[in-house]
Amino acid sequence: MQVIMLGMLGLIFAGSLVLWLPFCRTGDMTYIDALFTSASAVCLTGLTTVKIAQSFNVVGQIVVLLLIQVGGLGIMTFATLLLMLLRKKFTLKDRLVMQEALGSEQNKGVVRLTRDIARFTFAVEGCGFLLLLIPFIKAAGAKGAYFALFTAVSAFCNAGMTLFGNSLTDYGANPFVVLPIALLIILGGLGFVVAADMGRYRFSVKKYHLHSKIALAATAALLFFGTVVFYLCERNNPDTLGGANFGYTLMNAFFEAVTLRTAGFQTLNQSALTAPSKLFSFILMFIGGSPGSAAGGIKTTTVAVLLLMLMAGLRRKSEIVVFKREVSHKTCVKAAATLMAGLLIVSLAAFLLLVIQHPSEFDTEAVVFEAVSAFSTVGVSEGITPLLTTGGKVIVIFAMFFGKTGAITVGSIMFSGGGSEAVRYPEGNVSVG
Repeated sequence: MQVIMLGMLGLIFAGSLVLWLPFCRTGDMTYIDALFTSASAVCLTGLTTVKIAQSFNVVGQIVVLLLIQVGGLGIMTFATLLLMLLRKKFTLKDRLVMQEALGSEQNKGVVRLTRDIARFTFAVEGCGFLLLLIPFIKAAGAKGAYFALFTAVSAFCNAGMTLFGNSLTDYGANPFVVLPIALLIILGGLGFVVAADMGRYRFSVKKYHLHSKIALAATAALLFFGTVVFYLCERNNPDTLGGANFGYTLMNAFFEAVTLRTAGFQTLNQSALTAPSKLFSFILMFIGGSPGSAAGGIKTTTVAVLLLMLMAGLRRKSEIVVFKREVSHKTCVKAAATLMAGLLIVSLAAFLLLVIQHPSEFDTEAVVFEAVSAFSTVGVSEGITPLLTTGGKVIVIFAMFFGKTGAITVGSIMFSGGGSEAVRYPEGNVSVG
């Protein structure tokens, strides 16, 4: 994993240097803003301290798009594709690194899996481009084709970046824009393991891996309950969905449930949401998408395992069983550790932001919203991102990086080698709960 982390860091810094060059931008820009943009693109977050369309010319925008694409595919996947194009042979070490990056159980077939991932990515992005082509050309003329390509890649990679100054608020009433983007976000947030099962077994769900079953069930539940919650909480809010017809209200409530889990596109003003909706937004952002996908957060399967642990604890059972399969103790421990690590990073980021930023500039709610959005690589903001100080921007960059690489991954690298798993100690009783 050190190779992957170093690769991400290298890409972020290389991207920032390129974006900072005069031929990529339209005017003056500080290096920290270029670094922030590069980190947000590679980490697929979408938070920006500058407007992409106004601050970068076409060259800079293409650089941002390439950073998003590499971040969506993954460093090792992209490197593997380059080696395949150069017809280089893969060593055992290369295959082991690829296996770890893809989360595969064995290194056999990882090269083919990488190729399939690339094909799936480009195929879905291509379909999304075609679906968005007509509405964007109608709205922006010939430039609409460029906007459609940028938006399709950004949506599938769950980056949330657009070339529009106010995200997608101008297209909130257009189902031919909102629904294709929502579908791209969902597919990008399911993960390649789930996509492989769906492609291989079609509707034979019984043949899916346990991971895929849990990820699909959790995603469906979050989308359904998210839509219901946003619909009920915002239908009478005059600043968001109040006064709109049923179709518009339902579509945008559904889009909120989709985008707030990881993507960051906005058809509604997030700062105008009701208090219950904002609280539910925190939950959706923190959960995020599924493992092995472009999404961030602590992941859907993590929350599913934690809920299963809770149900087993209430029933005083030690076995965690779902879909006629038992979840291992190791998986349960990792799920609990992921939750605690996520809470720790978000709390620390929010605390440091409140310390660094001037108290009168932002309220606590907006800062916590920013911290959760950064860690979960969502990219939705209450409008405070461009107002952050240099120190605040650095904190958000670290939160985005830890959210993308995974808090457990970073922690395991920092604290590896601290002891031997072969040593076993007597059990002791600890009262909890």
